[in-house]
Amino acid sequence: MFPITAETDVNIAYTHATRKVVNKYYMDKYAALQDDVLFIAAPTDTEEERTKCQDVTLFAGAPLIAIKTLKNARIFNAEMFVVESFYRPPTGWHYLTLMQMKEVAHMMGACSSGTKKEIAESIEYVGVAVHVRNLRSGAIIPTPMTKFHELFRVAYCITVHQSQGQTIREKYTIYDWNLKFLRDEERARAKYVALSRGTRKDHVQIDTSDADVYDDKCRRGLLKPQVKANLFNQQKVFICKTVDQHELNTHHAGETKMQ
Repeated sequence: MFPITAETDVNIAYTHATRKVVNKYYMDKYAALQDDVLFIAAPTDTEEERTKCQDVTLFAGAPLIAIKTLKNARIFNAEMFVVESFYRPPTGWHYLTLMQMKEVAHMMGACSSGTKKEIAESIEYVGVAVHVRNLRSGAIIPTPMTKFHELFRVAYCITVHQSQGQTIREKYTIYDWNLKFLRDEERARAKYVALSRGTRKDHVQIDTSDADVYDDKCRRGLLKPQVKANLFNQQKVFICKTVDQHELNTHHAGETKMQ
C-alpha cells in the first residue's frame, strides 16, 4: 500500500486499485473513532466484483456514491449519499404481530408482503439495514446490507469516471496523476475531468507518487503548496492543446468556472 500523502476526505483516482487503497485508509481511520460500525465483505464471484468491490466498514457519516439506478428505491447512479444509521430488528421480533413485522421489514428494506413466515425469512436474510441519506434530496432510504455492494461504493475516493458531473467545493486530492499506461490524449482527458471537478484551483492537490520526475518543480509524493497552482496552470494549457476543442467546449458549457 502506498502512503497517503494528503488528508482530504474527497479524492479522485483513475484506477479501482488506487480508489480501494484510499478508501480503506479513510475507513480504517474513521472507524476507529466510532461506537457502531458495520462490516460488509465484498462479493468475489466474478472478475468485475474482484476488481471493483472491496470489504467495507460503515459508520454514520461515511460517504457513498450510487453505482446503479433503482427508481423504486429513489436511488440514481452517481448520486452522493451518506450513511445515516443502522437498523437491526428489535429483540423478540419473531413474536410480533403480522402488521408489526411488516413495519420492521419496511425499516429494513426487506420484503413486507406475504405471510408472516415469508416476511420473517426476508428479515432474517437481510440481517441489518443501512439507512442512507441522499445528499441532494435529504431522503432516508433503507438499504439491506445484502444489497449494499450492488447499489453503492464508499466514496472517500471515487474514480475519474464516477466524478463526471460532480462539483467539488472542498479541497480534494487527485491520484494516479501520470497514467503512464494511457495514450497522451486519453491521459489528458482524464486529467481534465479530475481537475475541472473543483470550484477553486487552490483546492486541488495532486499526488504524483506514480511518477519518476514530472519537471524540476515536482517531487515524488504530494506537490508542495506553492507549486500546485503553477502545475495546475501548466497542465490546463497542455490539456487545452491536446483534447479535442469541441469536447472541451462541451465540458466548459456545464461546468462551474474555477476561480
